[in-house]
Amino acid sequence: MMREVEKRKEYIRRKKQQEMVLEKKGQSHQSSLDFGGQICIMVMETKMVTNVVSLGRVFNFTSLVFIGNFNGVISYGKGRGVDSETSLEKAIQNGKQNLIAIDLDIYITCPGYLKESFNNVHIELYPKKECNAWGSLTLLTMLYMAGMNNFMFHLIQDSSKPLNLGYCFFKIVTRNSTPKILAEMMG
Repeated sequence: MMREVEKRKEYIRRKKQQEMVLEKKGQSHQSSLDFGGQICIMVMETKMVTNVVSLGRVFNFTSLVFIGNFNGVISYGKGRGVDSETSLEKAIQNGKQNLIAIDLDIYITCPGYLKESFNNVHIELYPKKECNAWGSLTLLTMLYMAGMNNFMFHLIQDSSKPLNLGYCFFKIVTRNSTPKILAEMMG
């Protein structure tokens, strides 16, 4: 029980530290890019990594962020630094350099069944009239930030690594199409 309380306190301390970093820089979680839209940055993971060398231990921080503008432009970024602030900055910069646009229709964002897997993470997306999500809040937030809202999903995740979830998410979302593209393919 004490171990869980300590983990929770450490988690809260890290979140406050990340918020202070963004406030110190004069940024909020939303910033604007050149394409004129607002983007939202979700910190998926920040962790401390230890490398053992002949002289002792070297501590580094790694961060993983997901970026979306709620209208079909998404990205993710990885960063590494000597402190959490530096790793978060590098991850955001990396994410802004890797932006991609996915095919979306305003009314039917998920027109067909999609299934994808990566390293024991399996995602299935079904078209629905309304969003019917139950399970992973991280995946739900990523889908909303990508601009999708007419779907139901199933997630089977054997590993708790958010990077595997991110890769699987990008594999399935880049396969998405619009009803117009599907009609042209079918003839």
